[in-house]
Amino acid sequence: MRCIFVQWTAPYLKKDQSAGYNKEKMDEVSGFELLDYEIEFQKLSALKAKKHVGETVLYTDSRGLEYLSKVGLDKFYDEINTELLNNLDYDSVAGKYWTTGKSYIVSKIEPPFIFCDLDLYINSYVNEKEFKKYDLIHNQWELERSKFFIDDKLDSLNLSYSYKNMLYPNTSFLFINSKELQKEYWKLHKEIIEDKNFDPSDECLWLLADQGILGFAARKLKSKIGTLEKDIFISETDFNQTDLEYGSIPKYIPGNKNDHINLSYHHIWLTKKLIREDSKVREEFLKVTKGEINSFNKTSIL
Repeated sequence: MRCIFVQWTAPYLKKDQSAGYNKEKMDEVSGFELLDYEIEFQKLSALKAKKHVGETVLYTDSRGLEYLSKVGLDKFYDEINTELLNNLDYDSVAGKYWTTGKSYIVSKIEPPFIFCDLDLYINSYVNEKEFKKYDLIHNQWELERSKFFIDDKLDSLNLSYSYKNMLYPNTSFLFINSKELQKEYWKLHKEIIEDKNFDPSDECLWLLADQGILGFAARKLKSKIGTLEKDIFISETDFNQTDLEYGSIPKYIPGNKNDHINLSYHHIWLTKKLIREDSKVREEFLKVTKGEINSFNKTSIL
């Protein structure tokens, strides 16, 4: 099976539109450039996908390929495709909708395939026969939180359809096996990023365009869905999970009605901020990650 990755560089040229970790990180670089720990976790992510999934394909653009070749990352993929993203004409909103490159590729290539974020590790073998029983597999359902809450704004958006009171499917890991789902996902994504009637500075919109609408499309189509996590992700505010007996919001709650898919994975996710800001954490992360990379038999993997 194919495992695909997406590295769209256009958002780096629109850093004035960025927010959160993206903005903080991009302030440290000039043009398209990866930080040292990003280079290493991208290498390890590709190696683990090659071992546990099969063929690895990176979708990037010419600017991305030039840089990745310079730092040696091009050697970590079986194939690199620049044609699709070179022809994607949404650079003007790339800083705000920085996942548009990912959404486009996930919508346009032939299924079935696995998509992984560049900072996600697949740590066990994929059961291809089992995966192909589903239209969609993602890692977990998540509750809309704080600035990402969208329900009170949905009526003002020019969407073909939407649903309130919806959980979001996290899209850092996806198995896609439905052309109908791909078509609906891209249709809704385009409707959001091309609509000029709402405030593009509203951060809830990029997450809706990345994750929320995938849930809408799957619900409309009644897609067969599996998830890597058994429970629903509720809160990122207290990872130490203290004082739960006094009403502190738990990280996960039961209620997921989808089949549980047995696959070991690790998403670096929010830890990237800590790695970037804490020099000791960064040093240790680089040491451990480089050690794991060196443990692979590169003559058989690369």
